[in-house]
Amino acid sequence: MKVNYWEEAKKELSIKDDNLKKIIDKSGNEYLTKSKDPFITLFNSILGQQISVSAAASIKKKITSKVKITAKDIERIPEEILKNCGLSRMKISYLKDLSSCLLYTSDAADE
Repeated sequence: MKVNYWEEAKKELSIKDDNLKKIIDKSGNEYLTKSKDPFITLFNSILGQQISVSAAASIKKKITSKVKITAKDIERIPEEILKNCGLSRMKISYLKDLSSCLLYTSDAADE
């Protein structure tokens, strides 16, 4: 689902910055997506940093072929599998940390 401010943001950025306008014009119909699950939103944000939308989508597709995108599953999946899906060492670290924080904070709150 496309975020509701996407088209207006593209228009404003294109007006204010010629370099961004060129990038936006080349990007075609790619856009940010949102999720009702905060973990997936943060997962997508980390995944998409410094790579194209299509590259992020390709990596996410590879990951979802191996595991569901939940904090529990991302924490448990071996780093090597995530690396083979195309994630960098740093993104793996960020996702593992996010998963652990969410799981252990949730566990502590449940006690």
